[in-house]
Amino acid sequence: MSRRGAWPRGLLLVFAALLAVLLLIGAWTGWQWWYRPGMDQLLAHQLPVSQTHSNEQLQITWLGVSTLLISDGETTLLTDPFVSRPPLAQVLLNRPLKPDAEVVDRLFEKLGLQRIQAILVGHSH
Repeated sequence: MSRRGAWPRGLLLVFAALLAVLLLIGAWTGWQWWYRPGMDQLLAHQLPVSQTHSNEQLQITWLGVSTLLISDGETTLLTDPFVSRPPLAQVLLNRPLKPDAEVVDRLFEKLGLQRIQAILVGHSH
């Protein structure tokens, strides 16, 4: 006995499978977003300072992602700094994104940065 307007069993199974896949993708995406390393964890994997072999010393320090700190002892440059992340809710609610000044200050203090002559930005999102 069939009911009018009832969905065929095969179509319900396909719908359930698609729903399960979407839920798994959503869970994986949420996990990737929430469990990102902070700057302290990235700095723990910081490469050692490299120097040139000439009389002038050039120090290049990788700070993660595409951020480099370049100094010759007098002039200091920072490339493409990415040191703070906005909260997920701020992004989802389309609120203005601002850097976390406390995180930036803490990083600069940890690196002993007193004066940077230029910050070079390669791109923005």
